[in-house]
Amino acid sequence: MAERLKNWILPLLFGSSVAYMIIKCYHNTDAFLLSCVFFVYALFCFTLFELIRKVKYISGLLYVVLFLAVFSAGFTVIGNAYSSGMLPMSFDKWFYGAQTEATKVFEFSFALIFMGGFFIISILYYFTQVIYRAFGTMLIMFFPLFIYAKRLDTINVFHFAIVLLLYLAVLVHNRQMKCDKNSTIVMNKSYVACVGVFVFLVTAVTAILPQPDILAVQEKDDTFFSNLVNANAPQDFSDTSSLSGGRLSDEILFYVDTTKPMYLRRQAFDNYSYKYGWYMDEQDSMANKIPKDNENYTKNTTYMSLSTMLDKANKMSFENYYFDYPDIDFEFPDEINAVIKNEENFTPYYVQLPLYATELIDSEYNKMLHGEYKPVDGQADYIKGKGHSFNYLPTKYVPKDFISKLDYSYSDVMKALEMMMEKTTDEKELEILDDLYFDVEYTSTRFDDLPEISDELSQLAHDITSGFSTPYNKAKALEGYFEEMNFEYNVDVYPDDVDDFVFNKKKGACGQFATAMTLMARSVGLTARYVEGFVVEEKNDDGLYVVREYHSHAYVEVYINGFGWVVFEPTVAGFLDFYEEEYQKTPLDVLKEYALVIVIAVAVLLVLFLLRKQISECIFRIVILVSAPQKTVILCYNRLLKHLSERFDNDFFTKSSKEVSEWLRNSNYDADVFVNLFDKVCYGYSEISKEEKKISISEYKKLTRSIRKMKINY
Repeated sequence: MAERLKNWILPLLFGSSVAYMIIKCYHNTDAFLLSCVFFVYALFCFTLFELIRKVKYISGLLYVVLFLAVFSAGFTVIGNAYSSGMLPMSFDKWFYGAQTEATKVFEFSFALIFMGGFFIISILYYFTQVIYRAFGTMLIMFFPLFIYAKRLDTINVFHFAIVLLLYLAVLVHNRQMKCDKNSTIVMNKSYVACVGVFVFLVTAVTAILPQPDILAVQEKDDTFFSNLVNANAPQDFSDTSSLSGGRLSDEILFYVDTTKPMYLRRQAFDNYSYKYGWYMDEQDSMANKIPKDNENYTKNTTYMSLSTMLDKANKMSFENYYFDYPDIDFEFPDEINAVIKNEENFTPYYVQLPLYATELIDSEYNKMLHGEYKPVDGQADYIKGKGHSFNYLPTKYVPKDFISKLDYSYSDVMKALEMMMEKTTDEKELEILDDLYFDVEYTSTRFDDLPEISDELSQLAHDITSGFSTPYNKAKALEGYFEEMNFEYNVDVYPDDVDDFVFNKKKGACGQFATAMTLMARSVGLTARYVEGFVVEEKNDDGLYVVREYHSHAYVEVYINGFGWVVFEPTVAGFLDFYEEEYQKTPLDVLKEYALVIVIAVAVLLVLFLLRKQISECIFRIVILVSAPQKTVILCYNRLLKHLSERFDNDFFTKSSKEVSEWLRNSNYDADVFVNLFDKVCYGYSEISKEEKKISISEYKKLTRSIRKMKINY
């Protein structure tokens, strides 16, 4: 045992120092204690591996069984915790999140040490006790580097120096251990290929791991990564329209206490560029214009008012002017109250309100150009980590039969409002008319210039809307196009641009759908804008709507002259299912889903592992059949020496051909013909005939079969 500890001590210390760097990311105060636990665990594994190694013929199979048992046990522990609802957070939040008391999750720490540790210990044992490889051992140092890079964490230079020092000590130690056995270190193609495959796989897995979308270590005093959901300041460029997809987490941002689902607006964009997506023009003279010169409002008079005012205008008599407005045969529904409660880390810049908000209760706000609502100076704290209350009309209140008849120009509506403003003396009514006039003026001057759009996309939009006459019906035709043409919601697909999305991939995230519809709507003369916000539809057991990060959404608003802005949803149905199904899956669910594939893959790997020598030999025999005679003789001779070296743990490559021949003769096998052919090629520089090539191959096969039965100790 003392001899084993002499061989093991430095590798075990090196592995424990690497484990300490990783564990410290998640258990700063307990890192040393858990590293000691890792040391004991590694010592146990080394002992177990040593016992397995002594079992001839099936040692590899036993290790595979042990490997599967360890990982099955680990996934079972995590899966049971997921199923019971005991886990306070998902694995990605634990893996990427800043260290707090809440992040000390036993199940994930167990997986880190038990499963991840077993993998590292296996590599450490193989490259320090079975095959001494300096670079193979160095691969172990890559694990903490990858984890720190993914977490955006800072590596402690002192800790890494200790790891590097122990790594160098292992190299010197292993070299000495190897020299004690009077053998040399061999660098061959198999070793290079093995290391290359390992580096490629580890790098590939690291590259495809999702990027952090929660609070990172270096931003523990700041906000979340995604400006989309935490919007601490208004964005000059849209976060979701760059056609890049990207998954979001299931982090809860806020709760909504109300009776109806809704769309909550965050920010709208008017300008578009193929290169940058949707953006705000800072030079726009109307960008920060607010009705009544920044007057504070608690009521939004735009909705519920335009139709009412135009109906009045229709019934009034104007000199030299007649406004023909359809009779209103619908009633506005009762207002609904909603209360939003933000989580502490969610600090939006604008107030989250639906398009048809009618009143912000107990607070004042400025209504911005695009319909956003910004708290007035001194009242911003009520939304940061707290919440707000408001009244609104449900999204589905829109009278479709009525607005589908409206087909007015901006001048028609503005003229009617102007005439009413001249005849009206009521102050409240004048205030409403002023707000309405501002909205109509905004829509009449802001959308004259078409954004960048290809001729193909414009032609498609005209084809889709060719059978419809009114703005609403055209917008509905564009909205339904993506569902009819079987487009698919998939955030893992990355179209190059909007044309690539519409004509080629036909898969993408909500930003792609909203961008495509907005551009197509504008190309046929509709006033449309791209909007980012949240979908409110998931209810918890307490009856509250839960809004998570992945509920962030992009959709479209189209202005119908004579009524106002209307919400349209071009993203195909079931887009939230993409996330809900993913986050409802436990690790066991994933394993079950791919159980057959995993079993087949493991079986194939196991067969390849067990038959690796036979496969290698088959490939070699194919090679010698197609090789030149001289090369065939040399290949067969070297291959024979390799078999002898492996079989009798002796380096036959250091022996002369005469010594090899004598050794075989002592083993009761006459290899003179075979060895003479090698000497003829190697030292006589003589040509070898095809017949002699066949003899060489035949002799090689006989010798190979005989080696398996030899039991002579040389």
